Amino acid sequence: MLKLSARQQRFVKHYVRLGNAAQAAREAGYANAGARVTASRLLTNPNIQEAVSAERRHYEKGLRITREQVIAELRSAIDVARTQG
Repeated sequence: MLKLSARQQRFVKHYVRLGNAAQAAREAGYANAGARVTASRLLTNPNIQEAVSAERRHYEKGLRITREQVIAELRSAIDVARTQG
């Protein structure tokens, strides 16, 4: 991982897992009151952005599925549900 603080690394891991930046900031140990502002600031940091991308690839590889595959399966399930009424 890039040169990130321990708390930034926790933020990246929680953000990829949760998909909610403010909640990830809280889980990483940032103040609850300013979690949304902190999360926004963190996500504009190029090192954090790169770490999030790397963590997503690692996470998806562990799941052996990509976001695109999930979306395709959800669309398929919606189509089936529509045809079955």
